[in-house]
Amino acid sequence: MLLLLIAATPCSALAPPPTLQDLAPAWDTLKSRVAATPVGNRLLLEADQRALGRGPPHADASLRLFDAKAESDVRVTLYRDEAAWCPYCQKVWLLLEEKQIPFRVKKLPLNAYGDKPAWYTRLVDGGKLPAVELDGQLYVESLEIMRLLDAKFPPALGASGGAVALDDGKVADLLKLEQELQRDWFSLVFYPVEGDALTRAEAALWATLQRVDAAIGAATPGPWLLGGDSPSYVDLQFIATLERLSASALYWKGVRVRSSVVVNSEGTPPRCFHLERWLDAFDARPAYAASKADLYSTVMALPSQNGPGYAVDAAKHAAAAIYGFDGAWELPTVPDAAAKPNAAAKLDAAGIAPSLDEPVPPSQSEGGEEAAKIEAAYRLVNHHESIVRFAARGASPPGRPAFHAELADPNAEPDEAMLGAIDVCLRHVAASLVDGVDVAAGAAQADLSTVVGDDASLADGWSGPWEDCDGRPYYWDDESGASSYTRPTRELDDCLAYLRDRIGAACRGTCRCPPR
Repeated sequence: MLLLLIAATPCSALAPPPTLQDLAPAWDTLKSRVAATPVGNRLLLEADQRALGRGPPHADASLRLFDAKAESDVRVTLYRDEAAWCPYCQKVWLLLEEKQIPFRVKKLPLNAYGDKPAWYTRLVDGGKLPAVELDGQLYVESLEIMRLLDAKFPPALGASGGAVALDDGKVADLLKLEQELQRDWFSLVFYPVEGDALTRAEAALWATLQRVDAAIGAATPGPWLLGGDSPSYVDLQFIATLERLSASALYWKGVRVRSSVVVNSEGTPPRCFHLERWLDAFDARPAYAASKADLYSTVMALPSQNGPGYAVDAAKHAAAAIYGFDGAWELPTVPDAAAKPNAAAKLDAAGIAPSLDEPVPPSQSEGGEEAAKIEAAYRLVNHHESIVRFAARGASPPGRPAFHAELADPNAEPDEAMLGAIDVCLRHVAASLVDGVDVAAGAAQADLSTVVGDDASLADGWSGPWEDCDGRPYYWDDESGASSYTRPTRELDDCLAYLRDRIGAACRGTCRCPPR
């Protein structure tokens, strides 16, 4: 992190250093550099297409036309959550994308993340999400919406290629199985079970997962639950649950539902081979890749929706990797194919891993680390004003009233005094993403070795400024032994940490950046 630049040895105390410099490239310069890259140019073209209702699926899209000629031809309006975290909204969103039904999007906060506007609570009783307006008629409840849209816009999703008819009794059995899967997931993760009760809860979840695995294996041709050549709404019902189940079971209970290892050390396939194949098939679909959250975002969002998860010691190393401890988020974050089994084995066998080896959809990993850096820079430079002001909330008192979601603070006000310092820091971050850390380090070090303001208080545990043997001022943390040439002010550190904690670990096209 830019805040901890160089280690040093204390020599003597000094007066506070001068005010923050500004050697960082201007935002316009950074924007031009990003646009000049192949990835940046592609993202600009996609943004232009998105504004016209065209292009690939994206969480930011507010209009999807597909084959429709104009917005006047659109019959469907989807009301969904702003941050693309709601599983019920995700299912309906996926169905609209998979069927290519033209639709417009209106985004609102979930109840745990902010107040819905009065016009929406008057429109929808209780302000429920999702809701769909079709030909002027309003509908709620995600499963009923999916059934309705599937019937109103034939052919039924997944009904070709040998699929079971959607009115078959198999559909009812599968939907019941999904409810049982939710029940066993909740019993393991969101209830404070211990000892034998914990063992039984984990066994019950695995038994239900293996029933799901068997149901997928029985469907031919595969990999979809009804055997068609595309997922049905039954598959969409399951994927929203399994995405959240696999993240939370790993984070709170250390239960790895999804394996990145094709065979284990004994040469046998994963416990749920057909389920693994089904999840891989979803990852290959652009619509799902656009809606899928990373593990960190998922586990941070779930408590506000499902209640607290209860952690066990067996999960502590996986949880640390998901949360970003022990270098888990250091680049490169995605091991190559040859390293994958070793990375997973290290986590499973020793409980320690430098990276979690999180499954990433092919469309998100295209171009590798360099493409991911440019995309992150693109997002930052194009929304820098909002992001800087958002980060400045970290130096202000919490907003009132508070909301249930731990990281949601929609009523917080930015500390105007911090805007300049945050702006400089984030321009250095963008420059390092575009030009490389080695190129940007000199200017960043020069800027960040000075103080934000003479009155800025040091973060807890830090003392100084001191003078190293070359006469340069630095600061020392007596508790951790860390040192920094940057004045570690509580205000600036808090602002940058506030922003960091609200951005997911996999910021690839479905970035969970601050709402704008």
